[in-house]
Amino acid sequence: MGLVHCGKCASACSVGAAPSNTGVAKEGCLACGDCQKFCPTQAIEWQRNFWRGKSGQVVPADDIATPKYQEARRRFLKAAFVALMATAFWEKTVWAAEKVLRPPGALPEPEFTAVCNRCGRCIKVRCDLCLACQEVCPTGAIAKVPLEKVRMGRAVIDQHRCIAWNEGKACLICGEQCPVLAIAADEQHRPSVLVDKCVGCGSCENACPVDGEAAIRVFPG
Repeated sequence: MGLVHCGKCASACSVGAAPSNTGVAKEGCLACGDCQKFCPTQAIEWQRNFWRGKSGQVVPADDIATPKYQEARRRFLKAAFVALMATAFWEKTVWAAEKVLRPPGALPEPEFTAVCNRCGRCIKVRCDLCLACQEVCPTGAIAKVPLEKVRMGRAVIDQHRCIAWNEGKACLICGEQCPVLAIAADEQHRPSVLVDKCVGCGSCENACPVDGEAAIRVFPG
């Protein structure tokens, strides 16, 4: 039947990212697939680039019937056998290497991905260590842990981008925003991360005034 604009995909989406008239899921899409599951006319189909790690793109079935997508589908089928043979090895190498930041108390990665239902409740607001994510998680993918045991990642300062380090200007906004006082300043008012205190909440990265990519970023581990 194709697109009928019934709105059931929008009603099913827990984060308001259902496909619009452009045929592409909005920013914030959790790739849960609920829009496709609840579509009564099967007008939504997922396309995912496994090798470059891009987010899934929702494309109307009407568009997929065009020659462009038919050709893409033929190429995909030709590569399907090779992809299936490589899946086990690829998952153990690429996915293992690409660690991601998880909420405080998140279960180990294999368990987390198996239990999490992608509802998005834990990421409604930026982390300020309130630990509300542990309370709102409906599946138990985020365990309840005390604040002193929270370790999501570690902040790293890029001295080539940092205003204080690279330009010699006074800027300690990252330290001012850190809720656990994990950023200290030296005699020249340049920030440094106290690794033993940093919990990886990301407050410093969100507050960094540098244009483009922040001069301080949080990495898993």
